[in-house]
Amino acid sequence: MITHISIKNFALIDDISIPIRDNFTVITGETGSGKSILLGALGLVLGERADLEAIKDQTKKCVIEVNFQIQNYKLQSIFKKLDFDYEDETIIRREILPSGKSRAFVNDSPVKLQGLKKLGQHLIDIHSQHQTLAIGKKEVQYKCVDHFAKHQDKLADFQSNFSEFNHLKKLLQDLIDKQKASNQAHDYNLFLLKELDEAELSKGVQEQLEEEQQALSNVELLKEQLSKAIQLSENDEIGTLDQLKETYNSLYLLNDIKPIYQELSERLKSIQLELEDIVIELNRQIDQVEDNPNLLEATNAKLNTIYQLQKKHQVDNVDELLEINRRLADQILQKDQLKDEIEETEKQLLEYRKMLRKKAEDLFEGRKKAIPQLENALQQILSKIGMPSATFQLELNKLDTLSSFGIDELIWKFSANKGSQPKPVEKVASGGELSRITLAIKRILAKNSKLPSIIFDEIDSGVSGDVGSKIGEVLKEMGEQMQVISISHLPQLAALAKNHFKVYKTEGKDNTSTKIKSLNKHERVEEIVSMLGANLETFSAVEHAKSLLNR
Repeated sequence: MITHISIKNFALIDDISIPIRDNFTVITGETGSGKSILLGALGLVLGERADLEAIKDQTKKCVIEVNFQIQNYKLQSIFKKLDFDYEDETIIRREILPSGKSRAFVNDSPVKLQGLKKLGQHLIDIHSQHQTLAIGKKEVQYKCVDHFAKHQDKLADFQSNFSEFNHLKKLLQDLIDKQKASNQAHDYNLFLLKELDEAELSKGVQEQLEEEQQALSNVELLKEQLSKAIQLSENDEIGTLDQLKETYNSLYLLNDIKPIYQELSERLKSIQLELEDIVIELNRQIDQVEDNPNLLEATNAKLNTIYQLQKKHQVDNVDELLEINRRLADQILQKDQLKDEIEETEKQLLEYRKMLRKKAEDLFEGRKKAIPQLENALQQILSKIGMPSATFQLELNKLDTLSSFGIDELIWKFSANKGSQPKPVEKVASGGELSRITLAIKRILAKNSKLPSIIFDEIDSGVSGDVGSKIGEVLKEMGEQMQVISISHLPQLAALAKNHFKVYKTEGKDNTSTKIKSLNKHERVEEIVSMLGANLETFSAVEHAKSLLNR
């Protein structure tokens, strides 16, 4: 349960620090005094998104800190699952910096908001006026019935399986769509693959063919220039080789005279040997030069095929064509693989459907058994809080199709008046009636709940003082089992609380601030009188307030 709340620099609040006790606590104050600000601050501690506008002084950070005493609630496993440090006296702190950044801490260790939200679900149930309207939503209705039937784990297990079932359905549809696209493209892909295979492509083939093309296209030029090079090297009169030999012989005769002549003659010998090798290679090359128009035509044809394929597939080289060839082969092979995958997925879906139907039947039977008891419990509490003629029916119809809730349709029907035919609650219940129905449900579920605290935001909205008093009695009963905090505008309800806080505004020279204080006995009388619309000078109002407080 909450033991302490500290709020600094949030909305209209400068700095407040209040201890919260167990049992039933009420918070009152004039409209606009800032009661809802407290809920906003608690929402941040429970992981709601922060807004920079919430900072009162934009030059300072906003800090909200709440202490929880949780040693009696067996939450160690939740902390372990979330990887949070557990303490019997757990402190959650939320900070909003002037930069707009937000930070959250559990027992001084930084945590992510997602984890904080999950922890918050095990600490506080904040019931706002908006949630009162949610009672008409199927998700809320099923949650209430399954909570009463103690089916929460079964439902969570079913919904997890149902989510996997839907994932498989989507996967199957994706596979079918792929197969359809594959079938449509299959013949064309076969044609493209055949075309690429017939081109007999390999790594480096384009460069090799282009080299051959150059050689075959320049036969005369090659023969002419190679012959000229050989002639210049070997000609008896002007051949370079003969001249090198003569030069070498001349220097060789001088070897013994001076070392430099020996060095020069050796260098000439090396040049001579290198030139002889070059001439040999030139002769080999000229022997390979042949005039072959047929080979040139075939080479040109192969290159044209490659160029056309590159243009067709919008690529620049043979390596990319080889990659396309591989992909096409994979796609054609995938056609058969898709068929196998579809058959396997259909088999899994059939097994999932059987399993889900069995679990849904189990949920249906459990709900069917629990509903009469829940209806009876609701009737009793509604009668207690000023609706003695109300009729509540929970209609459960079995369906053929599966949904995330099982295999049934749950309809909450309500009638406030004797003799009236019950109709769907969301269509016929007024705001005040919805508030009381919600309270009745919360009261029933609180008996089985392990939740430390519950907070009601004007659960008495739209009801009379007499009904408010009866609502207060229910809240008081709930306070014996858990910590109950109620924001209220009815004196009849507020007087029943064990602890009473008042929210009020103060106006300074430059700003307005929201304050909160714990009321003593005398201050409570004064606040109840004020809520009755009177003042302390009115004797009857004071006596009335005292009588309300002494119940």
